[in-house]
Amino acid sequence: MIVESFIGPSNTAQAVTADADRTINCYEEPIKPGSGKSDAWLRKAPGLDIFSSLGGTSVSTYMFQINGRVFACVGTSFFEVFSNGSNANRGTIAFDPEIVPTMCSNGTAGHQIFITAGLNGYIYDLNLDTLTLIADVDFPQGQAQAGEFMDGYFIVLIQNTRRFQISALEDGTSWDALDFGERSEAADNLVALKRNHRELWFLGNNTGEVWYDNGDADFPFAPIQGVFIEQGAIQTFSLQRIGNTVIWVSHDADGVGIVNMADGYTPTRVSTYALENQQLAHLTGSGTIVGWSYQEVGHWFYLIHVENSETTWTYDLSTNRWHERTSGVNDAVDPWVWTPYRPVSHCYGFGRHLVGDRLTGTIYTQSSDIFGQNLAS
Repeated sequence: MIVESFIGPSNTAQAVTADADRTINCYEEPIKPGSGKSDAWLRKAPGLDIFSSLGGTSVSTYMFQINGRVFACVGTSFFEVFSNGSNANRGTIAFDPEIVPTMCSNGTAGHQIFITAGLNGYIYDLNLDTLTLIADVDFPQGQAQAGEFMDGYFIVLIQNTRRFQISALEDGTSWDALDFGERSEAADNLVALKRNHRELWFLGNNTGEVWYDNGDADFPFAPIQGVFIEQGAIQTFSLQRIGNTVIWVSHDADGVGIVNMADGYTPTRVSTYALENQQLAHLTGSGTIVGWSYQEVGHWFYLIHVENSETTWTYDLSTNRWHERTSGVNDAVDPWVWTPYRPVSHCYGFGRHLVGDRLTGTIYTQSSDIFGQNLAS
């Protein structure tokens, strides 16, 4: 006998007498009709085991992988991590606890990693293993909000402006102050940048637009005509790629706190009333909001860490359902008060899912084959 709605997503309503459902550290997986005793079962969330200890507390770990090499930003340090879990400190970067570092690379065309950290820009030479602050006076040091790479160019989002700037072709050490793009279709400053396929998604405080490479010799990027997005982003770091599209936590002229996923160029609400009421309705621009995504066992997940939250809400693109993840309970406060999931970043390297700790300089292996969470103290 199949009992309808016996298992389901997290969906605690404001009136808990109407719905008090919470699905924590597990998620639904549908069963093909006619082949099981139910239409779905609850698969456990993946476990964690320490892979590499980079040192440091009260700092978060953010990672990047390029051509089999793995790198991490932890506080003021930039590390390379090796396949056996050992690591090497490759240099010093700026640090701001509310600014998430970004990393991107031009691969074998330029052998460089472009890093933004603490609003500064750096280039790591993959051949020489050297890290240097970008010395070109035309680079917007102190305003480098986030970086991306597309079609041979590094792109930097300039904080508190409507502008972005591009590097020389395949060279992140060379920048020209005149090589910038500025949105003119709306007045709000740009907040978030993400490459998706061969397009650049720019989201502002209230609205957004998408640019493409038009091949112009003077400046190769231009907005796609007719594409205008009426929902901006709450913060830079909620915007992420997932599957073949992008997803983010919105901020617009009418309010805040809807999770949108793009259907083509149209924002489509995927958050629920429960999530919006519990986590997102009272968000402001302050406090770190970080989104990250990964794919495992046929499910594609988007996780949102909101500072001072109780759990980490997780969207399963495969089922269009939400569940919650935690890393234990806060016994010092209340044995029934959860603590958010410790990971806050991800890369797939050395044939494993590697995730960065939000509280220490620790990288974990995350896997459905691991039971429990072996956490750094």
